[in-house]
Amino acid sequence: MSRSAEFIRPLAKATAVATAAGAAFGVAQSIGVTIEHHRRRAHQSLDPHPAISKTVRFVENTTAVESSSWAAVHRELHHGHADASLSPFMNVARAIHWVEEHPDEAGDIEIPESFPHLDPYVDAFSRDDVLTIGGHAIESLQDRMGDQYQPPETYSREQLDTLFHPEEPQYYYKMEPPKKDGDYSYEETEAILLRDPHSPILIPPDKKGHQNGLRGVYKYNVPLFQHPRNLFKKHPEFKPVDLRDPELSTAQKAAAWTAGFLIASGAVFAARRDFSRKGVVIAAAAGSAANLARIPTYLNGGKITNAAGHFGPMDEQKLEEALFSRDSLPELNRDGSVSTNTVRAGILGKALGVLTLDEVGGQGDHHDYPENIPYTTKTGWEGFKEAPFGTVTKMIAESRLPFLNEGKQFDGIAKKDRPDMPTPGVLLIQRRRAEQRFGSHPDYPSDAA
Repeated sequence: MSRSAEFIRPLAKATAVATAAGAAFGVAQSIGVTIEHHRRRAHQSLDPHPAISKTVRFVENTTAVESSSWAAVHRELHHGHADASLSPFMNVARAIHWVEEHPDEAGDIEIPESFPHLDPYVDAFSRDDVLTIGGHAIESLQDRMGDQYQPPETYSREQLDTLFHPEEPQYYYKMEPPKKDGDYSYEETEAILLRDPHSPILIPPDKKGHQNGLRGVYKYNVPLFQHPRNLFKKHPEFKPVDLRDPELSTAQKAAAWTAGFLIASGAVFAARRDFSRKGVVIAAAAGSAANLARIPTYLNGGKITNAAGHFGPMDEQKLEEALFSRDSLPELNRDGSVSTNTVRAGILGKALGVLTLDEVGGQGDHHDYPENIPYTTKTGWEGFKEAPFGTVTKMIAESRLPFLNEGKQFDGIAKKDRPDMPTPGVLLIQRRRAEQRFGSHPDYPSDAA
């Protein structure tokens, strides 16, 4: 055997094994995220031992993937503004108030009775609805921004015409690159704080006119998340008090990433027990491969969850269409939401549920019941079939073992007051969607105010 073959073969073998181990570790890291950031911090349904929380955060830091704002983005923006954007409503509502308060400056501008292009499922909202939804959005911004909230002081005729008579949808993401320094304009800041950060229904058509929000979120999930994350990094005061974690310094980030490389390479080195110079090189290369494999594996779970978890009622045919066709739009649930339970979409849907730790399998149940540990309302064997990870996790939490217990549930406040439930503005949007699509909303008569 040649010298090159003596080096390449063990290098290839060690790299292949390390890559597989790194991918498996990425799955384990996803378990840490769903326990620590999702169930504990965002929803307070679990309470892991502090040692577990510290371990999860250390491991995350070694990948150079920042998770300090994950829970804030998820709870406040994703659940609070589930599959909606409130900034278009707020912009119109503020313009209406300005015209009513400044008749001399507004001149002959007339306020319409209805407004189109504010939501993909509602042809037009009444003036009263716009003022109500916009009012809730204003209250939300005032609570979050405090003295930094700055509504427009005046409007030009052109601005009012655009707001009152829009010709294009006002709810799509602009699909611009995230600003690493978080230095967003005031208008951009408002838009980020008033929308779901990764909803398929807010993905605009591509340049060729094709529109498939599931594939769009899968492709752009990371940069879409980076917008609010970078904004929260610059303005931690915008986050809930219980989620204001200190950011790592550049030196700490570099040290953590180096530690991740050294740990992975050291594990390969110890497993091979080759203490030669060649052994050191192979360990370093294989350790790097392990790290490179675990990062995309870890990130891929979020991409799948946010894409496939919000596509409305899902059967096997709809799932295949959403995954493989260039054009596919989410359907509405009866309550006007688009959250999905893929466990009802055949074998592929159930597999996605298992692979994502129930996240895709039971997103609909999770959004309706964020206080539940498993993402299903069923119990026993039926619950295990729909949400195996969550059902087992609940059993462990209820067993009172020292490393995992049930969470504080926001100190037992009423469900309607939980910070992880949709805001009143989003609930009204959902109601109007259901009324237009189905003629009524399941919780309200069709003529509800």
